[in-house]
Order: sequence, then C-alpha cells, then structure tokens
Amino acid sequence: MPISHSFALMLLFAFSLAARAETVSLGVPKEIFKKPLPLTLQLCLEAAELAFHKMDREFRVVPVPLKETKNRFKSGKLHGELCRTEAFGRLVPVLDKVPTPVGVIDEAVFILAEEQEISRENWKMARVGILQGVLDTLILAQEVETAMQFKSPAGMTKALRDDTVDALLISRVDYLRFLEDHRLMDNVKILDPSVERKNLYMFVHQKYPELHEQLAAAVKVLENTGMITELRLRIATGG
Repeated sequence: MPISHSFALMLLFAFSLAARAETVSLGVPKEIFKKPLPLTLQLCLEAAELAFHKMDREFRVVPVPLKETKNRFKSGKLHGELCRTEAFGRLVPVLDKVPTPVGVIDEAVFILAEEQEISRENWKMARVGILQGVLDTLILAQEVETAMQFKSPAGMTKALRDDTVDALLISRVDYLRFLEDHRLMDNVKILDPSVERKNLYMFVHQKYPELHEQLAAAVKVLENTGMITELRLRIATGG
C-alpha cells in the first residue's frame, strides 16, 4: 500500500529530529580533566558550549588517556577533540582543525625566588619538572637537558621546594591559580616573559565534514562578536 503524503512528512520530520538530536563526542586528555579544571580547559569548554548552542546541537566531553588518543580517533569513536594545539593535529592526521582559535596557552618557567643561577636564557640546562599528559609541554621539554614528569601541580611544587628539580615548565595562568588557591605564592616566582605561547583549536574527524563546517562558522561568529576575548578575560581574572 502506498505511503500517504502526510505520513511521509511525519517520517521525514521524525528522521530530522533524530539526526538533530545526535550528541557530538569530543575528546579531552584524561590526565588533566580533573577538578578544579585547568583554566585553559575551562575556557575551551565554555567556548564550545556557546558554539554548540548557536548550532542547536548537543555535545559531551569524553576523557581519553593520552596513550589511547590515536587509536580512539582511528576507530572513529569520537567526533573530534575539544581543544588542542596544532601539534596535536600533526599527531592525529585524521582530524581537521577548526580555523579560529578558542584559547591560548602560555608555557612559563617557575623557580624559587632565592634561586639566582636560573634565568629565562639558561633554564633548559636545569632539572625541569613538567606535568604528565600535556602534549606541547612534552614536546617543548625535549629541548631540556633533564626533564622529570609529575602527576599534579602539587607534586611539582613539592619537588621544587625539596630541590628535586630546579624549575617548573607549566601553563602560566593555571599554575598561578594553583599557587594562589593553596597559598603557595611566597618564594615562588615566574621568569618573564613566558617561553612559548600557542593557540588552542577545536578539531573534527574528517568523517564529519558538515560538523566541521558548522563548527567553524559558529566559532568564527564568537570571535567576530568578541565573545571569545570576553571569555578569556573573565576566566583569567576569575570573574
């Protein structure tokens, strides 16, 4: 029996709703997806919420261990990545970068205030503590003579005070907040300016070109309206 025109329209509408309701899965490094969230990750998360709201789409965050990242994307189980630097795109070539950056990360060097021998010019010759699971820190640390990995900012700070390491290489804004929250500002100082600044981008699997196009347009609107800049200022200042 032929399907009536009205019933066909109902089926089409139901199919459209189902497609529209699909939740987008975005990966984040499990190693740093811990409360309180790093400010850099918090910025990306809020930018994504604004972008997906404009697209009228839902998304969810999936914590993925760093060592499993390549395989997760090869299998196509994730739609994309919440925010990473360009180096991540080279590591996982099945992903396409959303052109407009949603955040920035400043890699900075911290030392004890009384330490006079370490400067911004010679810190790579020192024993340097870095945080596990942060890809670009690991890449930058390849230029360091001696690098030691730690699971948390607290462990890094203890190592600095115990003279296990001479300096720390870590995100400037995130570590400054950690020191302030734990009243550890005394005797820890930053070597200015930061040693490296990189943009953070969202990435979409090449299997989803339409999603990439929509997300690129939504993030561009956020940039053009000043909303990304506003987010950066509010989060950096704790507003």
